[in-house]
Amino acid sequence: MTAKFRRVAALSASLAAAVLTAPLPAPPAGADADGAADGALPRLPGHGYARVDRIGAALARDPVFVDPDLPTALRGAGLARVRAAVRDATAELDARVWVVVVPNPAESESQGRGPLLARLLRERTGRGGLYVVADARGTVETVAFDVRRRFSALDAGYERPPEGDRLAGLDGRIVDRIRQVRDLPVTDAPRDHRLYGRLDPFGAEDRPLRDVEPEPAGPFFLGLLLIGPAGGAVLYAAGRLVLRWRRGGRTERRRPEAPAGPSARRLRRLAERELSALRTALADAPGLGGPRERRATEAFDAAQILFDDAGTDPGRAHDLVVVIVLAREGTAALDGDGPPSPPCFVNPLHGAASRRRRIRAADGNGRRHVCAPCADAPQDRVASLTLRIPRPGGKVPHHDLRGPWVAAEYGARAPLAAKVLTHLEVES
Repeated sequence: MTAKFRRVAALSASLAAAVLTAPLPAPPAGADADGAADGALPRLPGHGYARVDRIGAALARDPVFVDPDLPTALRGAGLARVRAAVRDATAELDARVWVVVVPNPAESESQGRGPLLARLLRERTGRGGLYVVADARGTVETVAFDVRRRFSALDAGYERPPEGDRLAGLDGRIVDRIRQVRDLPVTDAPRDHRLYGRLDPFGAEDRPLRDVEPEPAGPFFLGLLLIGPAGGAVLYAAGRLVLRWRRGGRTERRRPEAPAGPSARRLRRLAERELSALRTALADAPGLGGPRERRATEAFDAAQILFDDAGTDPGRAHDLVVVIVLAREGTAALDGDGPPSPPCFVNPLHGAASRRRRIRAADGNGRRHVCAPCADAPQDRVASLTLRIPRPGGKVPHHDLRGPWVAAEYGARAPLAAKVLTHLEVES
């Protein structure tokens, strides 16, 4: 065992000892039996906020959040309609409007209740305003923080979701609910709405209650709940350190995932990952401003709208390629100055092009932007490097498909984000 490895092992042991011997936090003074103080929600364990923080980070960039698990809930024209309603209501209410569409099962941190999810988002992000929360059952609920409307006049009734597809017409119900709030009488004093409900201890909702319980039980299970994730994090960090040591400390960035003949399912998974990475990068770079953030935001908006519009349609695999290209362009815009380079025309998933080469495509044989490996590849190997799109009759080279994406050469001839928004009729 080398000295470097011994230092890694000693550091891991020290971290583990610190976690295991750390005293458990005491409940705040004045807290009730549920841990709630001054009407606040009880404190959840760290992992209980994972989904809330993920949604909050996405809302920092886009006031309309649609969970990837509900890809057909809002998309295309319906999503654009909701975005327009949010924009108009924000100006009229003089308060931010947030739309959250998520599956919200009873075993979640908010126990399946939209108002409690909105309260958790408000607590974690500090952002008030009007929250419109919709779930997989098609239910739409509103929660308000400091909104100047008299909510006592709000009609308690709501349009019931259809019995078949519960998400059908969801965009219309969300827009109608926002309109109802806009039409309420204005009041001088900011008002809250639907700030009620009790949040049970996360993960212990079905635990039977007993009048007398041994005192060590509470701290023991609380300690187990806290130490378990922390100990796992320490072991994970130690494993990463050991792997890094074994690899000689290499930190070079991996090449982007670029399959030549992917399935539609794989393209969708890759598009989800790239969109998530860009969303996180935008949330972690507040105040960057300037053309870099503007380019990244435009790329994210266009990619997200196209991704939602494509949904799970297996015939829209080519659109998913464009989503991946746009998401990577947005990430690259945050990393450096200047407009992004167009992607490789042999396979747009290869990344930015740096050279040119004559490539035969459906619109003719011409010099296209390509990456360095494709520029140097023998002619007989270019076909195997070319991206093939899954179609009902089989996979075909992407540049054999006629359409706006190939015509624009994925941004080489025309800005790709603007091309997407025009194609979807979001912008003219």
